Amino acid sequence: FSILKYSGASGAKSISHGLSQAPTFIIVKCTDGVSSQNWTIYHKDLPTGDYMKFTSDEKIDYPMFNDSTPNSSTIPLGNDDQVSGSSGTYILYAWHDVPGLQKFGSYAGSSGKTFVELGFRPALLVIKFYDGTDVGSHAGWKVIDNQRNKFNISGIMQKLAWDVNEAENGGSTISTSEGKVDFLSNGFRIIDNHAPFNSSGRNYIYMAWAEAPVSNLYGGQSNAR
Repeated sequence: FSILKYSGASGAKSISHGLSQAPTFIIVKCTDGVSSQNWTIYHKDLPTGDYMKFTSDEKIDYPMFNDSTPNSSTIPLGNDDQVSGSSGTYILYAWHDVPGLQKFGSYAGSSGKTFVELGFRPALLVIKFYDGTDVGSHAGWKVIDNQRNKFNISGIMQKLAWDVNEAENGGSTISTSEGKVDFLSNGFRIIDNHAPFNSSGRNYIYMAWAEAPVSNLYGGQSNAR
């Protein structure tokens, strides 16, 4: 995991990320100098040249990351005020997959149950669809954790969202009708087919962090005791 602060510049550029391998999930935000800029999100499983925002929108085809992908040393940034305006200051968060600790991937929705292998039991899971027909208020960044529903009695139902100002299960935006999710020892399972999590013809990205990591952020494992 890397946190960077940098100054924008005119034209496309690249910045060093300081990680041991190419990032698979990136969030960028302008902090000052350029007004009214969205959060800009890169995920390795989005089509090259696409990005997302913390809204209910689908993926957006625009070269925020210069129609390219990060490599083992640098992150490409396009010529846009959201990621590198000449008068802006920016904060960037970058992660890469670490077996047994964190994973960033995607899956295709279905008309039945959908299982996603992580290699660990998740403590925190975020899911967002990135293509298909927009489902409005139910289409946001859905956040599920192992603290509000500690057991999979009939699937985890309580959810928050990164993109709306609303409490869990409040009103029509965050409701149990969005679907239920099981946390398993080696991944997660969507146990019904509701559009925010599992719908045939729709593709989803996810971000997952482990309940009991077997590795640290550098890929090292604990010594036996």
